[in-house]
Amino acid sequence: MAEISDVANWNCTFTAACEPTNLTGLFLILFIVIVSIIGNFTAVYYTRKNANTVVQTLLFHALAWTDGITSLLTSPLVIASYLSGKWVGGEFGCKYECWAINACGFYAGVVIAIIAIERWIALTQPYKYEKIMTIPKVKIALAILGVVYGVFFLSPTLGFGHVRIFEPGTYCNIDWFGTNVEDRVFAVFCIGIILSCVVIVIACNIHVIFILNKLRLQRRKLEVSSNAAIKRKLRRSDSESSMAKLMIIITICYCVCWLPVA
Repeated sequence: MAEISDVANWNCTFTAACEPTNLTGLFLILFIVIVSIIGNFTAVYYTRKNANTVVQTLLFHALAWTDGITSLLTSPLVIASYLSGKWVGGEFGCKYECWAINACGFYAGVVIAIIAIERWIALTQPYKYEKIMTIPKVKIALAILGVVYGVFFLSPTLGFGHVRIFEPGTYCNIDWFGTNVEDRVFAVFCIGIILSCVVIVIACNIHVIFILNKLRLQRRKLEVSSNAAIKRKLRRSDSESSMAKLMIIITICYCVCWLPVA
């Protein structure tokens, strides 16, 4: 829940504790938003050309759209605060900013975990893959998770969890070191979600990379063969390797963004 000091700071201006930085910060935010939008359009195009399955395409598109929507939902208040020299959103804007950052951010983390699991199932249980990873199942799972996270991160507005303005006074988020018991429980639960996603993504990707290395060793032994079935298997291995590299990049970005929070 909000504290008196927070309420006094909803419209904080240039002070030692709450001061938007110079234009460098504003340009950095604009650069991040532009790169995010361009990067997500690039990811959508890349997965259309290189994804092995329709499910994989759907998951990567969900991730790209989530990240793009996050930028569009959260950047206006941040940019306006930099331009105004103070937080312009008030209490409602602060809680909205926190909700958008975390509902979309945590949802993106779960989508990344699902992509990692999908790749792991595709390589370890190829015969069960089509029964387990179907388009309707994935769409339902994504929709349910979206609703769950959207509702869950409304909790701070109901008193379970604490939202506050962070330096330099241009954005709001969960107070990870709240003083009340319920605020700490909420923060710990959120951190648990982050760590769970990170562990799942890393574990699945390590196993996938291990399997692909085994396939690469087999390839060296079979390269001289002209068998068509073997050639198809080798081409699939190349495709899986490309997706594995993409997953490594996504995993590194996700860990860099969220592990400091945890």
